[in-house]
Amino acid sequence: MKRTWLLLLFIGLPGWTPRAVAGSDSPASVLGDRYKKEIFSSVKVNRDLLYGQAVNQATGKNEKLRLDLYEPKGDTEPKRPAIVLIHGGGFTKGDKESQVIVQLAKRFAKRGYVTVSIDYRLSKEFSHSDTTKVYQAVTQAYQDAKAAIRWLRKYAQDYRIDSHRIAVGGVSAGAITALHAAYEEDEGNSGNSGYSSEVAVAISVAGALVYDSIMEAGEAPFIAFHGYLDFIVPYQQALELSQRAKAIGLKYALYSYMAGHDLSPYIEDIVQRTTDFLYQYMIQSGPTSVQQPGAPVPMTLRLHQNYPNPIRLSAGSRITQIAYELSSPGDVTLKLYNVLGQEIATLAQGWHEAGRFRYNLDIRRLPPGLYIYQLRSGNQVLSRKFIISR
Repeated sequence: MKRTWLLLLFIGLPGWTPRAVAGSDSPASVLGDRYKKEIFSSVKVNRDLLYGQAVNQATGKNEKLRLDLYEPKGDTEPKRPAIVLIHGGGFTKGDKESQVIVQLAKRFAKRGYVTVSIDYRLSKEFSHSDTTKVYQAVTQAYQDAKAAIRWLRKYAQDYRIDSHRIAVGGVSAGAITALHAAYEEDEGNSGNSGYSSEVAVAISVAGALVYDSIMEAGEAPFIAFHGYLDFIVPYQQALELSQRAKAIGLKYALYSYMAGHDLSPYIEDIVQRTTDFLYQYMIQSGPTSVQQPGAPVPMTLRLHQNYPNPIRLSAGSRITQIAYELSSPGDVTLKLYNVLGQEIATLAQGWHEAGRFRYNLDIRRLPPGLYIYQLRSGNQVLSRKFIISR
């Protein structure tokens, strides 16, 4: 459904300040809580990194686009998932130093993520009844967000980013921007062409889509938070968003509050539910590497023996790699079991394109013994065994 009236009402959330979290333990002592809790006590910030540039249709001037990058201080993980965070402000004000976005960036960085807060092209004040101006504002914003996602992939090696685990989220206008960045096909020309702008998860705090129909089956799952009494981005928009997802079989979660547009009283709940959603659909699900463009498509479904195998704890080993190949696209599940047949973890789950994939399994929390990993695609099931020894 086309919504010209909803898109204006997009304002920021002044005064929304997440409560501080008490001091956390050192990473070494709670390694198993990475991505689940704040295991790092401090964050390193790289400010004003140039991620693109584009002409602002509202001013006619070329604008340089910058972001601030937050990462856990002292982190040695070779590949970290990332989150692009986008400020609100009705598409006419606000910047990457928005208090709520900065706090969210720090809180997720302390969990082990690389987070970026971005500036994007802002429009001049406009009437919400001016459909052309409304769409122009939304389009500029999501095109810039897509450029920021592509930038993360372009410089993934420099910042130790897992390019297959990138999420996008925002608040109010930033949430609207994030949802369009996740589901709109138009890439724009804000920078970093040649890299994918696809995301693993979308996060919406008081956001919506202009057209729900741009969301299609097989795309990124989303988590949304909305107030029943929101008269700026009406609650009905959140319902229609979830109804569309349900109709096409897309994974989603909608959490509703007896509140208006400002959800600051529920920030702790929002952070925790987002943490859990990201862990389920971005950390546990999905391969760590996918087929490179131009590579030949595999001829059959294959599950390779992991390497190294056996994997020896005494040698300081912590990663064993599981590789698999798909000859055609489809839903895939990769699970880990112990020798008794008890499920230990879901390593990858969801829609895969045809190609070659690999999953890097961290075995540090697994006791020595015999394990089985199983790949299921359609009605085909393949299994292999491996050993963790002391």
